[in-house]
Amino acid sequence: MLNVSRHPLAPYRRTVGELGAVPSSRMISPPHGMPARAAGLLESLQRPPAKSERPVYFLLVEDEWGLLQATIFRPVYERYGELLHYEGAFLLEGVVEQGTDRGFSFLVRHIESLEEALADAKVPAPKATSFSGSVPAGW
Repeated sequence: MLNVSRHPLAPYRRTVGELGAVPSSRMISPPHGMPARAAGLLESLQRPPAKSERPVYFLLVEDEWGLLQATIFRPVYERYGELLHYEGAFLLEGVVEQGTDRGFSFLVRHIESLEEALADAKVPAPKATSFSGSVPAGW
């Protein structure tokens, strides 16, 4: 059954918070250099052309509160790249960078499958609501 009445991570809100994940809407609040965690569903992974020879990757993840763009440099990508291509949700650990010249950035240092991180979470089952609309005979 497809549930469009709530975000897919809503049932895990408490557990994601217990894992230390900061909601995307509050991620720009921590000061420069502060370690942080974020959790979300994969929206996109991009590797734009770079002027330097150091490739950089941008991971866009979505949580209940919005979108977060995370920056991943080559060593982290080499370690977790396969996970990025085969999983759909992540627990990210990194450092917040705040600068007057570049603004906000979340530099990822560790990536974990959110599914694995939430494996032992006890989540209440969603409540199903029956639909009493008209249904053609024979259905």
